[in-house]
Amino acid sequence: MKKQLLFLFLFATLHGCSWFSKSPRQHYEHQLRKEDKTLYTKWQAEIEKAFEEAGVVELPYSSSALLVKERLHIYSYDVELAVGEVFSAAVKTSIQGASIFLELFELDDGGQRTRKAYSKEGQLEYEVTQSGHYKVLVAGEMGTISNYAFNMNTHPLYGFPLKGGKNSDIQSFWGAPRDGGARKHEGIDIFAPKGTDLVAVTDGTIERRTGGLGGKQIWLYDKARRIRIYYAHLDAQIAEDGAKVQKGEVVGTVGNTGNARTTPPHVHFGTYLSKRGAVDPLGFVEIKPKISGKKHAPLKGKGLAAALNNCRLLANPTSSAAVSGQLDEGTPFYVYASSGEYYYVRTPAGRAGFLPTNVVQW
Repeated sequence: MKKQLLFLFLFATLHGCSWFSKSPRQHYEHQLRKEDKTLYTKWQAEIEKAFEEAGVVELPYSSSALLVKERLHIYSYDVELAVGEVFSAAVKTSIQGASIFLELFELDDGGQRTRKAYSKEGQLEYEVTQSGHYKVLVAGEMGTISNYAFNMNTHPLYGFPLKGGKNSDIQSFWGAPRDGGARKHEGIDIFAPKGTDLVAVTDGTIERRTGGLGGKQIWLYDKARRIRIYYAHLDAQIAEDGAKVQKGEVVGTVGNTGNARTTPPHVHFGTYLSKRGAVDPLGFVEIKPKISGKKHAPLKGKGLAAALNNCRLLANPTSSAAVSGQLDEGTPFYVYASSGEYYYVRTPAGRAGFLPTNVVQW
């Protein structure tokens, strides 16, 4: 046993731990390269195509797809994520042992991508620390035949601060002008009758403060993530200074103390990250819709289809979507997935997008 541990230590040291940080897809590619360099080259080319062209979807999103043995099955989606959200993606195959690799990448302003998470046993989850553009890569292991269901969703990292509250209670948002435009709102305002209970959005430690613009305040410290959570304008501070509270415990009540004396009762809610300061708290608490149980259009044959007539390739699966391209009648394409009454396709020229089912000919 000691020899095995020593070997692992030396291996990790010599390789800079890079082997252990590789995703399941990268391990698969490593093996593929050893077994068939030509196929590996084709695989890598498909990966790059998937990164270059992607359908844009809003979350939650669900689809059904078909993995066929004769064709590389690699595509991606573009999504917008906000700090404080928890992104999740999952795949469920009809055949045990069929591998679908999922990876999440953050894109910077220059289009450079950084991998943030990858799936394990068909599940991927990531706590978003930076709002922005992200890309979700889906890649199916070659030589496998399987139907599979795929979905993506987000949920807030924390609970809602107002007991029994809902999204519509939030009536002032991050960045709204204050003091005639002299400053911007660094939080959200949640309105409720005076005396309504406010609860801990997560486990943490309490700090009570009084005075200044915030009036009666409660600070809740999330030590694990080094995030400080701010409740201001309280009517009453209930949690004791230094107390350790659990998610859902009452910490105070809604009021209008401090500089909110002339406004209806509300709580100013803020989130402060270590070394970054205030960030938009909406993603941390906004209640998200659940994935619907809608049916998806059937997939046929080996995923090859053509345009039934001249039609528009859409950027996302909605009737109001922007047009990303035009397809002539008879243009062939590969269908990756179906979502509701739309197919997600890519043309031989590499254009990816969505088509309504009534313009697709199998």
